[in-house]
Amino acid sequence: MGAIYHLERELKAERASVGRMAAKARGRSGGRPRTSLEKLERARILYENSKETAQQVCDEVGIGKRTLFKYLANQGHCKELTEGFRLTTNNRMELLAVIVGLEALKRDKQQVVIYSDSRYVVNAVTKGWLVAWLKKDFKGKKNADLWKCFWRVYQRHRVTLHWIKGHSDHPENERCDQLAVRSAEQKPLSVDQGYVNSVKASTNG
Repeated sequence: MGAIYHLERELKAERASVGRMAAKARGRSGGRPRTSLEKLERARILYENSKETAQQVCDEVGIGKRTLFKYLANQGHCKELTEGFRLTTNNRMELLAVIVGLEALKRDKQQVVIYSDSRYVVNAVTKGWLVAWLKKDFKGKKNADLWKCFWRVYQRHRVTLHWIKGHSDHPENERCDQLAVRSAEQKPLSVDQGYVNSVKASTNG
C-alpha cells in the first residue's frame, strides 16, 4: 500500500528549540524583543498560503528569512492527502501519490525529498528508465498518462527520490499505509479513468 508519501521540503536553516525562540520573542533574553510570535505566525500563514517568496514574506512582515525558516522547522507542519480509487493498480496509486504531493506545492523550484516503498516509482527515475520511455513515447509501457503528468510536475522542482523498505517500522511509511487502507474502505471510491481507458483500449485492440 503506502499510496501517500511523506514529502519533505529541505529548509537549509538550523533547528532551534521552540522554547528558546519563544523566549526571544517574549524578550526574556533581555532588551527589546527581536521577533514577536504574532509576526512569526503571520509570516508562516503568508508563506504557506500565498505564492510570495520567503524573502517577500519576510520583507512584508519585518523579520529575517533565517528566523522564519527556524520557526517553520520547529512547527512540524504536516499535510496529509489521501483518496481511494476502484479499478486500478498498486503501481498507478504509488505514482499518483507522488504526483498529487508535488502538485500540492504552491511554489516552483522547491527542494523536495520523496520517500517511497515503490521500486517501480523510484527506479524509473533514479535509473533513467523514465527518460528512455519518454524518448520512445512510452511505446509498450503502462501508465503513460500518469508518467507524463509526473514528468511535467517533476521538472518544476529539484526532486530527490529515496526507496525505503515497506512495513519496516518507518513512521511516515506506516502512516501512509494507514491512510491508504482507510481510503480504500471509504465509499464511494473514485474512478481511475486512465486505467479504465487503458483497459478499454487493450480490449478493443
